[in-house]
Amino acid sequence: MAAADFNGDGRPDLLVANIDSNTVSVLLNRLYPVTVSGNEATATIVNDDAPLQVSPGQLNFGNQTVNTASAAKVVTLSNAGGTPLSISSITTTGNFRHTTTCGASLAPSGRCTISIVFSPTAAGTRTGSTRIISNAVSSPDLINLSGTGRSPMPGIMTNISSFNFGSIKVGKTSVERALTITSSGTGPLEIRSISLSGDYTGSHNCPRVLNAGRTCTLTGRFKPKAKGSRPGKITITTDAPGGTTVITLAGNGT
Repeated sequence: MAAADFNGDGRPDLLVANIDSNTVSVLLNRLYPVTVSGNEATATIVNDDAPLQVSPGQLNFGNQTVNTASAAKVVTLSNAGGTPLSISSITTTGNFRHTTTCGASLAPSGRCTISIVFSPTAAGTRTGSTRIISNAVSSPDLINLSGTGRSPMPGIMTNISSFNFGSIKVGKTSVERALTITSSGTGPLEIRSISLSGDYTGSHNCPRVLNAGRTCTLTGRFKPKAKGSRPGKITITTDAPGGTTVITLAGNGT
C-alpha cells in the first residue's frame, strides 16, 4: 500500500495491491458534503461526470459610493458533463448580494447565471464571496468578490457661469433672470450662503442641504444706480470641493 496524490486534487489517495489478481486499486480521497438533522446524516455523492465550470471565477466592482448599489455583474455556471448536476445552495457574503437563474438541477451542457451586486456599507476595501455547493467534484466552488467603498462627495453645477443684463435705464429694474443650481455630486450639498454684489438683487428657493441630483433656483434683477458699466457677481459658498462658486454679472446703465 502506498499513499500519494494520484488525481491532482491536493488530497492523499491510496494505492492498494490486489494479491489475487496481480493488479492494484487506487482509492481516491473524496470529500462528501454531509447534512446532519437530528440523529440522521445525509451525504451528497460527488458526480465525476458532471464537472461544473464557473466563469469568471472572481469579480472586482471597483469604486462604489457607500450605501448605493452597483450595476450587476454576471457569472455563468456551465455543466460540462454528460449527466445532470445537482446544486444544493448558492450563498453570498460581505457587502454583496445575488440573484440567480439556477435551479436545483443543471442539465448536461446546460447553463445558468448568478447576478451579483455590490452595495458597500462603509468606505475602504470590501471583500466577500459567492459559494456554490453542488455534487460536482470541484464543490464547493467559490467566486471571490471585491470592491472599494467611497464616501459620498458633494458637488455643485450651475447652468451659466456669467450673465449680461444688457442696457437698462438708471433707476429702472430689468426683467428677472434665473440661475439653476444642481447638486451634482454623489452626496448632499450644503449651501452655506448665496450673495449678490453691485447693482444686483435676487431671491432663491435653495434649502440648506440640497440632496444629490436635486436643483434649486435663484432669480436675479439688475437696477443700475449710475450710467456706464456696472459689474457684479453672485457668490455661492458650499461644502463642495473648491468651496466657492462665482457667477459674474454685467450690465450697462443708461
